[in-house]
Amino acid sequence: MNIKYYFQDPIDRNLILDTFREAFGKEMEYAAFEWRFLNNPYNSKIYINYIIEDGVLASFYAVSPVNFFINKKLYKMALSCMTMTHPKYQGKGYFKLLASELYKKLEEDGFIAVFGFANQNSHYGFRKNLCWIDISPLNFFSINDINYKLDKSIYKNYNYKELPLNIRQIEKTNYLNYSRKMIVPDRSIDFLSWRLLNNPIYNYFALEVFKGEELIGIIYYKFYNNSIDILEIFYKDINNYDALINGIRYLINKYNLKINIWSNLHSEEHLILEKIGFKQDQFLTYFGIIPFNKNIDFINMKNWHLRLIDSDLF
Repeated sequence: MNIKYYFQDPIDRNLILDTFREAFGKEMEYAAFEWRFLNNPYNSKIYINYIIEDGVLASFYAVSPVNFFINKKLYKMALSCMTMTHPKYQGKGYFKLLASELYKKLEEDGFIAVFGFANQNSHYGFRKNLCWIDISPLNFFSINDINYKLDKSIYKNYNYKELPLNIRQIEKTNYLNYSRKMIVPDRSIDFLSWRLLNNPIYNYFALEVFKGEELIGIIYYKFYNNSIDILEIFYKDINNYDALINGIRYLINKYNLKINIWSNLHSEEHLILEKIGFKQDQFLTYFGIIPFNKNIDFINMKNWHLRLIDSDLF
């Protein structure tokens, strides 16, 4: 089987669009493909491999490089993003073949793992064929109590600035924190600019929370389907969640919309959110990993910091 790599032999755009349409029954937004894979800021090499048969893109697998800090040391991982097989070629084991070969290439290039968020359609194949290790299901942690209002008499010392995300809000994160966990995704200005400002699908917003005149935190979020999805939160003091709690009060008071976040049972702020009314909501995904480095404790969810910003779907 002739497996090709995009960084050596780019695929004709129309072949990608045709197979996506046949595999999923809808059109691909090619701008999102270009943004996610061709313009990724972490690696000049595009980690996509594929099989062409009879002039058709028979099968295709793409991952997206991501930087992580593990105990404050920088490592490369890859987010498993897009798999597709043309209906004519399904059942031939092409995806397993492509994934196995692509993982060998990643390991050769210094990556320590592939991680991903598998839905109920893809989870079986990853577990059965690709040494996928389940770490945790991830659900929305949500609140939609429209009576959870901003009590101005108590919170009169807090001020808010809400606006479409721009580079100035991103640059402010240089002076803020976001996690104390052992395994922490990169939140550099380059990453945030690419992930949020350059995203061709969604428009993101920033809510700056002030106590008096002092900036104590920034919440990044988007509106979707009559709800607000929190992508990430940055704090001046990582041990103080006033920015998150009062930011949520502000958003519910203003919009009366359901608010969603990823905050698993071991997240630093989980108990605080639970206390103010957040509840586990709909199942979203299985979080798992295919490790190449056996010396790191990947499989303990307590070690990970993850937010919606780390998924390719939000």
